[in-house]
Amino acid sequence: KSSIYVLGVFAFKAVFVALSIPLFTEFNSNFFILYLSDIPIFLLKVIGFYLITDTFFYWGHRLLHLKFFYKNFHYLHHKYINPKPVSGAFVHVVEYLICYSFPYFLGNIILDLTLLEFCIVISMGYLHNVHDHCGHKFPWDIFNFIKYSNNVSHHDVHHKNPKCNFSGGFFKFWDAICGTRLK
Repeated sequence: KSSIYVLGVFAFKAVFVALSIPLFTEFNSNFFILYLSDIPIFLLKVIGFYLITDTFFYWGHRLLHLKFFYKNFHYLHHKYINPKPVSGAFVHVVEYLICYSFPYFLGNIILDLTLLEFCIVISMGYLHNVHDHCGHKFPWDIFNFIKYSNNVSHHDVHHKNPKCNFSGGFFKFWDAICGTRLK
């Protein structure tokens, strides 16, 4: 039953990305172009995108831990006390809308990403989500060396103690600011 549910969530994600593509015809004219001279601007857009999406993810995730939302939507994700890569995708559609669709849409609109830039940040986000739920802290992981970056250890603590470590994207500064960080 759970594998069918995960496939449904993946299908929903594919539909979300497919429905997002027409936005680019209205907001961007250079769909797949990323010139070498654009790399510094692109890197700033990536950082800005994840600052925006991480902010909305954190507050959306806190919302999902309120009794009504947890009981009706978010509990599915917390069935995995010891996360596995697939548990990153094991979320209710409402949770996906609150924590992923809306923040990604907003980040794209604010930063005016090209389709190529959007595909890159979406891919990075999905890979990071799988990595956060893999249960292994790899020594080569760059996120182990950046002070306020989110990593496997930070997220594993959240699955064991769902009252802390709500950050789920690339950064964990909201946990530090709001006092929800547990080491």
